[in-house]
Amino acid sequence: MAASSDTTVKTLWRLLESGQFRELQARLKERPQDEQQFWQAELHFYRGEYDLAAKTLEAYRGEEKQRRYFQALADINQANSEFESAHFRIRVRGADVILASYALDALEKAYQVLGMELGASPEDKILVEVYLSREEFSLASTLSDEILEKSGTVGICKFNRLMILSPQALPLGYRWLDTLTHEYVHFLVNRISKGNCPLWLHEGIARYFDTRWRLAEPLFLTPAGKNQLLQARKNKAFVPFEKMSPSLVYLKNQDEISLAFAQV
Repeated sequence: MAASSDTTVKTLWRLLESGQFRELQARLKERPQDEQQFWQAELHFYRGEYDLAAKTLEAYRGEEKQRRYFQALADINQANSEFESAHFRIRVRGADVILASYALDALEKAYQVLGMELGASPEDKILVEVYLSREEFSLASTLSDEILEKSGTVGICKFNRLMILSPQALPLGYRWLDTLTHEYVHFLVNRISKGNCPLWLHEGIARYFDTRWRLAEPLFLTPAGKNQLLQARKNKAFVPFEKMSPSLVYLKNQDEISLAFAQV
């Protein structure tokens, strides 16, 4: 990317990550033309326009690896079908098309409930993507296969979208609607805080509200989680909050991750 002060670059990334696209575009008018091209490609990517993102970077030197990543996502999503509701659009393919109506219904309920709880109701339709395999999910999320295996991660809010692994990719499936809502809470907190919310609080809010779309009183701490907290207090083995950043997926194993979730 063209030379620019560290402060300016950090500001532009924060605007991009928190979905403040209009302000980002206004600031880009002050930047050199070639730098604007780079950020326009990123804007296309954050909007889920992978073909346009790849094409915009074709003539931009020094970003070939990023261009190949955009093109790989474009190739994966080429066969997807897209379904829309009032506030969401979901991309699925194959047998997963059956998930679309259930996902959109749950997310619209979450939109209404969490809009009142958190005071945030995004205007632009939020992109949701379901990936058929762990390999595809790994590519889209940029989480390595090793991290996915160790952490058991099946959903992520990243790049201005919600991404989950198809329930059919796991032998017994998982609570994918609660997972989608969990990631949507992350989306809202990121918008509200403009990317400045501490990770432990981010995860705590998401865990607290991820069942709120279907329950009047959210179920955020299971009996197993309570037992973990009791054992951690007994053994003085709590996970330090600072160790939880930049993400819980980088903790030692699934036991440590589940303890961190119980703590937050």
